[in-house]
Amino acid sequence: MPQPTASDKNQACVGGMREAVATCHIGAGLHARCAMKTILVHVREPQGDTPAVQHAVALAAAMHAGLTAVYAAPLYFGSAVEPALAAVLIEDTRRLVAAAIAARPGFLARAAAAGVTPCRWLVAEGRPDEALSQVAPRHDLLMLDHADGDTGAGSDIAGIVLRTGIACVVLPRSVGAFRQPVRLAIGWNGSSEAMRAVHAALPLLPGAEVLLMQGEERERYPGLAWYPPFDIAEYLREHGAKVEVQPIAERADAAGGALLAHADAFGADLLVMGAYGRGRFSEWVLGGVTRDALRLARMPLLLCH
Repeated sequence: MPQPTASDKNQACVGGMREAVATCHIGAGLHARCAMKTILVHVREPQGDTPAVQHAVALAAAMHAGLTAVYAAPLYFGSAVEPALAAVLIEDTRRLVAAAIAARPGFLARAAAAGVTPCRWLVAEGRPDEALSQVAPRHDLLMLDHADGDTGAGSDIAGIVLRTGIACVVLPRSVGAFRQPVRLAIGWNGSSEAMRAVHAALPLLPGAEVLLMQGEERERYPGLAWYPPFDIAEYLREHGAKVEVQPIAERADAAGGALLAHADAFGADLLVMGAYGRGRFSEWVLGGVTRDALRLARMPLLLCH
């Protein structure tokens, strides 16, 4: 029986890829085989009515995805706290937990009215970053509110984005009503973080207009060479996106501002980029580009560490 040649295999592979792309279009530009099936949202207020919650319900409805909402009430004190004050803090935490549990029926009813199923409302007593890190691996995406005055005690954006291990959408301080992203700006430097962010955004690519902002690529394995090299623009087009390439030549300390300026000029609905940072003592510290994007962005950010 004749064996397939390399050319035959290549043609079959290309044909299969084309078929996969062709069958990935459903409804309003969603990606069938790569769809987000489960969305997680961090509930910052026990009543559960923040922009992240509102957008998460709308996105889950648009993508026919399940939704899990998590509220965590931490205890912010150490062994040096006076017993009387500790008792007050414990009681305050218990009141927050009770309020969050009482908000569960209303949230589930609102999600059901939007057509979101399955839907869960989980309440924890403990650090938000630890609670979210425990449930995040069961989900495809985490939605977060941007908040001023985060103290780093388990509820800060850096700790959550860098610890949870899944893609995070961070809403800006001032955000309007939900609309499905159709114009995406992607910050690309060839890193694993950037690739994870792009992969997380695959369900949004078919039919989308994409501004690919290409900076200097990070060399992870100096002794490794590919022939041909990976073409990120071609990869995005294979997934149904219309791609415009914008080179980014700014220095690292100015790259964040350049990404935001180009994304703003493009009219992007969403900025997709890797998140960079590290743990330092008991805190998580973001890299400069990620920090600038979180501080200055006027559009939602999709970040992946």
